[in-house]
Amino acid sequence: MLYDRNAIAFRLLIICVSQCALGGIVGIASAAEASTQPPEAVTSESHSQQSEGLEEIVVTAQLRTESLKDVPISMQALTGAQLSQAGISDTRDLAEILPTVNFANGPTRRATAFSLRGVSSLAFQSGIQPSTAMVVDGVALARQAEFISQLGDIDRVEVLNGPQGTLFGKNSTAGVVNIVTNQPSRKLETEVQGLVTNDSEYSIQGMVNVPVTDGVRVRVNAFYDDQHPLVKNIGPGGDILGAKSYGASIKTAFDLTDDIDLHLSAAYSHLNSSYNQYVSVGPSSTPAIQRAVLGAATICRCDPTINTDVPAIDIFENGNVAGTLNWKLSDNLSLISISNYSQNAEHSANDSDLSPVGIIVGKGESTPGTGYPFEGVYVGIDNRQPIRAHYVSQEVRLHYTHGPVNALLGAYAQDYHDGYSQRIPTIFEGTYSSPEPNVKLRDTSGSIFGDTTVDVIDSFKVFGGLRFTRERVDVNYLRNNYAGPASLFNPITGVYPLPPVLTVDTNSVHDVSNLSGRAGLIFEPTDRLNFYASYARGYKGPAADVGLSLLPHKDPIIKPEIADAYEIGAKVRLFENRVSMNVALFHEKINGAQLGVFVPTSSGFSVQYLNAGTLTTQGVEADSVWAVTAKLRLNAALAYDDATYAGFNYKCNSTQVATGTCPNTPTAGFQNIDGQQAIQQPKVKYSVGASYSDDLPGSRVTYYVQANWIWNSAIYYELGQDPISREPAHGMLNASVGFKGPGDRWEVQIFGQNLTNKIYFSNLTDFPLDGLPFGYLNRDFQRYGGVRLIYRH
Repeated sequence: MLYDRNAIAFRLLIICVSQCALGGIVGIASAAEASTQPPEAVTSESHSQQSEGLEEIVVTAQLRTESLKDVPISMQALTGAQLSQAGISDTRDLAEILPTVNFANGPTRRATAFSLRGVSSLAFQSGIQPSTAMVVDGVALARQAEFISQLGDIDRVEVLNGPQGTLFGKNSTAGVVNIVTNQPSRKLETEVQGLVTNDSEYSIQGMVNVPVTDGVRVRVNAFYDDQHPLVKNIGPGGDILGAKSYGASIKTAFDLTDDIDLHLSAAYSHLNSSYNQYVSVGPSSTPAIQRAVLGAATICRCDPTINTDVPAIDIFENGNVAGTLNWKLSDNLSLISISNYSQNAEHSANDSDLSPVGIIVGKGESTPGTGYPFEGVYVGIDNRQPIRAHYVSQEVRLHYTHGPVNALLGAYAQDYHDGYSQRIPTIFEGTYSSPEPNVKLRDTSGSIFGDTTVDVIDSFKVFGGLRFTRERVDVNYLRNNYAGPASLFNPITGVYPLPPVLTVDTNSVHDVSNLSGRAGLIFEPTDRLNFYASYARGYKGPAADVGLSLLPHKDPIIKPEIADAYEIGAKVRLFENRVSMNVALFHEKINGAQLGVFVPTSSGFSVQYLNAGTLTTQGVEADSVWAVTAKLRLNAALAYDDATYAGFNYKCNSTQVATGTCPNTPTAGFQNIDGQQAIQQPKVKYSVGASYSDDLPGSRVTYYVQANWIWNSAIYYELGQDPISREPAHGMLNASVGFKGPGDRWEVQIFGQNLTNKIYFSNLTDFPLDGLPFGYLNRDFQRYGGVRLIYRH
């Protein structure tokens, strides 16, 4: 293993002794099997007995159990049944069904990004904190490397749009993805699920829930997934876009007294993926590069192929132990304590030159004498891009309800550590270059918060809250730059004999204080009408520029982002609760946006993290569900987001340079990007869908049919609106058909994803050394389908 598992057992022992708790809020009610979008979940009960109205949706978006229609936040909720029915298997797939969510791939898991409302982390490397918070069973994950995970045995997923800095703390300037898993129940349950697809994915999942005694319950989950590579490599480096993963979790619930529950959990997962390898999307301007990369293959916005000599590997291991203590102190007052220890490790490598030409240490040059101007050097997975992280967190909340007052008071602390190193040597036009950073980062934060909702009169409420955060970021950064004649590099031993030409050695510590908050009004003239208005301030913690190009004497720590947002919305239930309509208008401004930008240097430019300027995002989010009958449901959702930058300059894009049209103001080679569209964010994204369910005539078998179409306008993946980074508008059609036996004992589902077979990229960019455009692909970049079998007892 890439880290010591004994640490997990030790932390679990500590949590047991201290009677802290399992990653989730004990006793929260399960969400009803319905949502504002997408298609409604289907139960096996006779449809003649079903209500034609919409079921109530129960969420914990405000850390209290309440109906979705009463929450003064723009949000969506999906149940586990809906996720399964729609073929959603991991968190990345949420972007395929929710218009407010977008996802961009990258060379490692820590360089991926979820975005809401045009706000994204834009991570090239370790060191930057997320803009979208992800919370799993009450535990806030620390970095986006942890955000990609299986969605198995899920109770529900809630997506909260806009800053949530009061209740969910730092790193939620874009919003929150709140995942609630199923907890141990008081009945014996088993479930086995198998999946096979037409493009060779095989998966099996199992769950066992055992009530050991009246006061002790255990729930165990395990999974294994093998997805064969989807993209052919005509070179020796191996095919890509494949993954093997496995993992398990155990949850134990104890009823200590009538008023005290204790939940403990432990989980481990392992992933070996080749999704971190980019592919060429067009020819290079250099003929030698074009010949080496393309060979006899055609690489374009069509069926992709690669030609590389280095294997694409991204190994990620993640483990955690957690606990939740739920104590009912009185009829009006309860206490929740959530403790967690997590650690993860990632080793990653890909073919940086995207060609069959290069050097593999120990083997030498792949194809000597080709005259290829750019060659990557593969030094092995163990020292290519390793990163290890671990953190501990503790949250304690008091929840008070009495009469018109519903209040929370809490405290939170987190201590995060990671270590990062990188060695990716290259040879360009006869010159060896290898900047090698070695970084240690520690981020400690603590906060206290309070939030209250008060019923002023029967139809009028006010709410508000404050959160004070104190955060310290400590960075130790050392980088040695090696450079010189390539002829001196030994391709067998990997040794370069010359001393470093530059050493950057710095230590920086920043202490930051922040006050976040929210305030708003709710007007509910009836139990089916909710109108609200709110103001919220969010806070994203300092970033650390720990990459390859930190300049000497430059402070590696970048100041926080601060977000101010205004929102007005309405949640309406019409026609005897058969139609739900939710709409929100929002305006948000982020000051000190943390971005990776090109800045001018004496030798050209370098990529650095900066507080670049402001990001303004404004628009409308709306969704609706119509229960046409008890059997037929229609749904639609829309996100219009005008997200633009201001206040900083960026390098001219490749087209401007090639055509001589770069404005060159105020600095030669740079442009003012005021008003340009935010990266990774379409201006318009919408979905429409339908589901129909009924009983097969003369049987106790239920069937369902559902389809969902989602479309987004064009996306830019790079600042400066480089046309090569523009992903055109596209839509995707997903559908499924399923059959369920009596009592849902068994289920057979046939599903299809991307049925229109529209190839799209989840990230696009230029290779700065040779102008070679490349992109990243998601699992559903092309059409595929499969069969899922489920047995429950």
